[in-house]
Amino acid sequence: TGVLGAVKVGDEITYEISYKNYKTRKADITIKDELDHNVEFVAVSDQGTCTDADALTNGGGTVTWTIKDVEAGASGKVTVTVKVRESALTSMGGKGKVVNGGKTATVQVGNDQAFELDVVENPVPETPVKVEKSPDTGVGTLAAVKVGDQITYEISYRNYKAEKASVTIKDTLDENVKFVEADHDGACSGADAQTGGGGIVTWTIKDVEPGTDGTVTLKVKVLEGALQSEGGEGKVVNGGKTTTVQVGNDPEYEVNTVENPVPETPVKQEISPDKGTGTLKAVKVGDAITYEISYRNYKDKEAVIKIVDQLDPKVEFVSATKDGKCEGADALTNAGGTATWEFAAAANESGKVTLTVKVLEGALKSKGGEGKVVNGGKTTTVQVGNDPKYELNTVENPVPETPVKKETSPDSGVGTLGAVKVGDLISYEIDYRNYKADKADIKVKDQLDPNVEFVSATKDGIYDAATHSINWTLKDVEAGKDDKVTLTVKVLEGALKSEGGQGKVVNGGDSTTVQVGNDPEYEVNTVENPVPENPEKKETAPYTGTGTLGAVKVGNQITYEISYRNYKNSKSDITIKDKLDKNVKFISASDEGVNSGADALTEGGGTVTWTLKDVPADTSGKVKLTVEVLKGALQANGGPAKVVNGGDTTTVQVGNDQEYKLNTVENPVPEVPEKQEVTPYPGTGVLGAVKV
Repeated sequence: TGVLGAVKVGDEITYEISYKNYKTRKADITIKDELDHNVEFVAVSDQGTCTDADALTNGGGTVTWTIKDVEAGASGKVTVTVKVRESALTSMGGKGKVVNGGKTATVQVGNDQAFELDVVENPVPETPVKVEKSPDTGVGTLAAVKVGDQITYEISYRNYKAEKASVTIKDTLDENVKFVEADHDGACSGADAQTGGGGIVTWTIKDVEPGTDGTVTLKVKVLEGALQSEGGEGKVVNGGKTTTVQVGNDPEYEVNTVENPVPETPVKQEISPDKGTGTLKAVKVGDAITYEISYRNYKDKEAVIKIVDQLDPKVEFVSATKDGKCEGADALTNAGGTATWEFAAAANESGKVTLTVKVLEGALKSKGGEGKVVNGGKTTTVQVGNDPKYELNTVENPVPETPVKKETSPDSGVGTLGAVKVGDLISYEIDYRNYKADKADIKVKDQLDPNVEFVSATKDGIYDAATHSINWTLKDVEAGKDDKVTLTVKVLEGALKSEGGQGKVVNGGDSTTVQVGNDPEYEVNTVENPVPENPEKKETAPYTGTGTLGAVKVGNQITYEISYRNYKNSKSDITIKDKLDKNVKFISASDEGVNSGADALTEGGGTVTWTLKDVPADTSGKVKLTVEVLKGALQANGGPAKVVNGGDTTTVQVGNDQEYKLNTVENPVPEVPEKQEVTPYPGTGVLGAVKV
């Protein structure tokens, strides 16, 4: 009797009312019990009846027993059972208690006055509430949390009794959270010895004043085991039957649950040209990269999915699935920008969106870039509803400089260089760099021009005669290291067009590759050297041909013809120089050829020079030169008895390429044969008279 333990909405309370016929004869006994209007009649013993309950709520009413002919001195009991209604709660307009007895419960023996009964009272306190305070705020299913996040809970309590009482709070933690701290001396016990997960946090708050409200707080950290991929349920749950508040020795009150989804982190991966996440294979300027971003609506109802992907400033947006759009790209270059997707997803729906971009030249270090393109990380997020945004992993592709092959001898550079001759040695240099973050093997392959002969290679380059190629395998090259390999070849006669060749030797292009690790092979630039035919000098008058021709006399004129060809692929100046035999005199030259340096007395010798401006590519032509044979050519005058032109003293130069020496043309200059009389007069000319 009196004030007893607390009851909850829905609890059933059974009351027992005693009676005794104190008379000396039989008597009827009438018992009436007017119920609290916040309880609902459930059952009664001894044929009691309940009347006048509220027509809408069934609350209240009066239970009446009429027990006939109770023997004198006999005692007994009746019982009534009621159910506590929600309206008893203070929050629902009640008094926070249900009361039975007092003036509203009477026992009457016969026609004697009715006796009022004592009062029985049960507090009906509000259910204690467990609330998440951080990172979200509220009860029920709240925003998602991530592994490593800390969650702070607050549990309310109230001493609803009329006197001081101790309050005991117990909270059994989710096995996939780890206790961090609790106020009011809350202590955790029973956590898993290996993971630190789970356990029970207990608070014992002594001598709480009657009517006092308070809260305790608890902080936990989300463990990886909460993820479905790690065997968890993809959520952490706190409260419910595992969290109780007990005032004094009253029944424990279970609190509400608080649930936070722990979804898998969305993944961004490259699906072309490589596959995976993290640092992948190198890409080249102009390559298209396709990324795939996963999402999942982990909520129990439809939600809007928002995906934001800020592109690397050195790529250009190409396309996106699921109506993704790109905004904010550079107005001039179309570089960068932010791709966004926004769409509704059904509860528990999973899917992917894809995005394709093109690598721009600005990604190269030589163009001011970082030598890589990076996507993901803080600049790529997936958001479900209004929950926190999830940052994704990064995907990185190196964008290395294209390896360079250059000629170092006899010319220096790349592209089309100076002409070379049959028998010349050409040395090439191929650079490489390990652009990876760790050691890697580097393979260099060079397929030689069919009209060169392998001579040598550095760094153990191996020549394969069957394929006419050289291979280098450079083991464990340190990250970030730059270096070079070199190669020397000799030009063969087959390179000449007259021998069936192309008139050039070419190295590089798709036949020369550099490969770092297992990344794609990089083709190098080409280096080309023309191998032109030797220019020819020939005599056209008085004889035609080259080499040693017919004899000439003092005073004869000889005409020579010198051929030339611009073997380059662009306009070029051609310079021809012909140093004359000192025993000939310059007469004339075509094409504004000019003689300089002739002997001041004899006018013999000198050098004839032609400068032919802007000769079109692949154009051939000839210049002519006429000289007169001088007496000094005769042996009788101390000469060699011949005139010679060409050889080392005649050169043709195209542009700034090396000079080509010509063949020689030679004409004997014999003494004039002499006829003389030997008898009767020795001599020549008009001699002595003779007789018949």
